[in-house]
Amino acid sequence: KNSFGLYSFSYFAKDTLLSRKVPSYEKTPAFTLLNVDLVFKSPVPFYFRWIVKRFFQYVFNLNTYMKEFYEENFCYWIPCYEIRYELMNFIEE
Repeated sequence: KNSFGLYSFSYFAKDTLLSRKVPSYEKTPAFTLLNVDLVFKSPVPFYFRWIVKRFFQYVFNLNTYMKEFYEENFCYWIPCYEIRYELMNFIEE
């Protein structure tokens, strides 16, 4: 099982979103990180769980601080289902 986190693509992209700086594995980044969203899901028959997880998704995606706060403090208690990264080809001028 492979783990992904909020900063996973920051190692391979130019990242101006998140506060913590991580080392780069690429000399010249191939793309820019535009947005990161935490997604919380629950199976269809569990409507109450679905509502609760949608609430968590709304709260933890309010801003970058809340995303970083979630990853530091709540990721093991309230695991998200997936992380969506929005990337753009990086063209250095």
